[in-house]
Amino acid sequence: MRLNLKNIGMIENANIEFNGLTVISGENNTGKSTIGKVLYSIYFGLNDCLNNIEEYKLTSIQHDISTINRLIMQLNIGAPKELTKLKYYFTTENAFENLLSGLNELMHFLDNHKNLGNKKREELKNYINIVLKKINLKADNQEFINYALNLTLNREFYGQINNVFNNNEGEIRVFEGEKQIIELIIINNEIKGNPIIERIPFRDATFLDSSTFFNYTPSQFSFLRWYPNRHYEDLANKVANKAKKENIVDEFFSKESREIIDKYFSKIITGKLEQAPSGKYSYIINGKKLNIENLATGLKIFSQIKLLFDNGYINRDSIFIIDEPEVHLHPKWQILLAELLVLFVKEVGANIVLTSHSPYFIEAIDVYSDHYGLKSKTDFYLATKNDNDMATFENVNTSLNKVYELLAFPFEVLQDVKVGKLYEDT
Repeated sequence: MRLNLKNIGMIENANIEFNGLTVISGENNTGKSTIGKVLYSIYFGLNDCLNNIEEYKLTSIQHDISTINRLIMQLNIGAPKELTKLKYYFTTENAFENLLSGLNELMHFLDNHKNLGNKKREELKNYINIVLKKINLKADNQEFINYALNLTLNREFYGQINNVFNNNEGEIRVFEGEKQIIELIIINNEIKGNPIIERIPFRDATFLDSSTFFNYTPSQFSFLRWYPNRHYEDLANKVANKAKKENIVDEFFSKESREIIDKYFSKIITGKLEQAPSGKYSYIINGKKLNIENLATGLKIFSQIKLLFDNGYINRDSIFIIDEPEVHLHPKWQILLAELLVLFVKEVGANIVLTSHSPYFIEAIDVYSDHYGLKSKTDFYLATKNDNDMATFENVNTSLNKVYELLAFPFEVLQDVKVGKLYEDT
């Protein structure tokens, strides 16, 4: 699979192949995380819309309902009190059914009161019909697919999907071989026109970054269904709950492969993870219970990855996106994580996208992918900024020295300072 981006986030142009393990490196603020955000938004947005279509319908018509309530007040039509409070149906247990019933009653009321002002009355009926039409649309309708993708993309990019350094339209394209299967055109931070969505190559995407290492639990989101960024809540739910059976096509990997992964985890996670009914985790070691918050962040990273694996979210049918996992890891543990991720690809057939600016971590990925015979399934990219302050991406499979030279530059600066200081002292 190949992803092509133009004028998205900090990126002017990127052409990235995904063939197992994809490593993206570069300095800060070069658009590395943008790749993962786009992938997550495409796959999560589409799947979540199909799985939660009624919820998307309700959220998509909130503005229409506000307009309807405003017109009712302007008309002063004397409608029954409950019909003037349609927006409160969103907070009820059976919001969808109550809203549909309320709109039909309101339409019936208008039909029986012909003496109301025609212009405002027709405007009100028009908005009611718009909402009723949306409610009756099917889950695969393009309108709701666009809405779901817009919603997820804007959450991940905080409303700035397009490149802020030019006025050109943004493009998100996905290819399988030479065949284009997804095309999204982004103008003024919204999908425009008729997107091409022929099919979804993966069933799911999971996004793990340094701000989501057990900092959230599912219960914290019970009142914030649309909390930005959405991957926070999604990750918390996946850590707490096993994948639904319908999301699992077949037995993804053998018993022997699972034993290899479990044995590797046991090198690092020497205690036991225990989940309370609330979804909150504790770490049991030497008979003592520790709150998960009190674990070293490095151990949290491995624990969270283990739970995602145990719950069925790291497999060949999904994308696992990890943003700079080495930030909280000692170089020794960076090497351990690198081998684990390579093993996921070898034993499980996982699809992993990760960003990094650690020379230890990147070299470990390179060494272990060679050791396990996965060079053909491992790709390295370097993100750099051009003269226009926009990012471009280069495949550096055959020139990894470009990455190491960039990452070694700070050491060279310090060495120069040391030499200069010694020279002055003499």
